[in-house]
Parts: sequence; structure tokens; C-alpha cells
Amino acid sequence: MKHYDILIASPGSEFLGAYVRSLAETLHGCAQRNLSWKFLNGQSSLVHHARELTASGGEGKELDPHQTSPGKDLTYDTIVWIDSDISWTPEQFFALVDSRHEVTTGAYLLTDGSTTIHAWGRPGSVPAVELLRMREPIKVQSCGFGFIAMKRGVFEAMQRPWFNHEFQKVGTAPDGSDVIDCLGEDISWCVKAHRAKIEIWFDPRALVTHNKTMPLQFSMR
Repeated sequence: MKHYDILIASPGSEFLGAYVRSLAETLHGCAQRNLSWKFLNGQSSLVHHARELTASGGEGKELDPHQTSPGKDLTYDTIVWIDSDISWTPEQFFALVDSRHEVTTGAYLLTDGSTTIHAWGRPGSVPAVELLRMREPIKVQSCGFGFIAMKRGVFEAMQRPWFNHEFQKVGTAPDGSDVIDCLGEDISWCVKAHRAKIEIWFDPRALVTHNKTMPLQFSMR
């Protein structure tokens, strides 16, 4: 069974040029550090299924319920998830890889101006201006999955499927019944991680760019 220092997991079929440039620079950094790596990719019209297929590391469209570790027929030290519309620097990538925490995430902006970091005990996401002022990692409740790393043992402690949707009550209907909605596959993963007693930490050095119709970048302006 082959061992890799790093698995880079990126779902989807289209990769922006900014992503490709960041990946090329990062792989050069891996070579300089003498780190072995493997690229994982899965594709589906359903986001949670695309992530599940990516984690599987195989070529097929069906999931193996007996597979308990990302990749296929391999071992690894760290798996880094990067969405295909993210751009970053090697320094930000290695901030996650070198972290002492089991799960370490960066942050990026969404099109409505919110961030992907949710702290314990407060509604909504942590404002960008607060993330820019942080200097030390903090433990968080949930995060997006566009730029996040976890050590071997994290996925292995969680039951598959890893990315199926969790549900929550969002209101009450006129007839008194509960109104239920599903959480995103990324937040659902965080719920499963906490259920498995796994902490999630945010590293403020990893504020990356989310490239949509225009790059969404963190800025003090």
C-alpha cells in the first residue's frame, strides 16, 4: 500500500486558472520539502456526492460502504480540501498542513459578503474585519470546505457517508408541525466531526481568495 504525505482533494470538472496557478506553486513547494502528494477528484451534479466521490479516490460513481479512509489503497498524513474556484499561496497551504490541530481551516468570502467561519455561541458568520484582526488560531463551530485540512484519523473516526446532509428545525408551520431544512454538506460534515469529538480550528494566516464572477478577497479597505 503506497503512502503519501499529502492528499489534495478538489471536487468538480472545471478548474479556474487562478486555482491552477496556485496548485502549480504549491506542488513546487511540496517538491522543495520532499513531500509526496496525490490528487483526488470526483464529479457529480450533487455537491455532497461530488465530495464523497472525491474522498473515495476511485474512478467509479458508486461508493464503497466498507471504505473507511480517504483515497483508495493508500495511506496518508494529511488531506487538504481545496475548491476549484479558490486561489491561495504555498504559505497558506503549509499553514494548514503544518498545524498541530486535527482539523485546520482557512477562510474565504461568499458573494453576500459573509465569511465561511462560524464561531461558538453567536449567530451568523464571523465578520471579515474580525478575521483580519486575528493573529492566533481559534476553535470554531463550523466552516466552509473550500480550504481546509485534516490529519489522518479524522475521517477514519467518522461513519460514512461523510458528506450526507444533516437536518435542523428552522420554524413552525401554521398547523404546528416543524419546518425542517437540510444543512449544507460542509456544515453537515462539521456536525459529524463534533459528534466524533473532533475540534475544528481556524488559522487567520489562511485568508484565501474565492474566485466567482470576480475575485472575493479579504481587504482592510
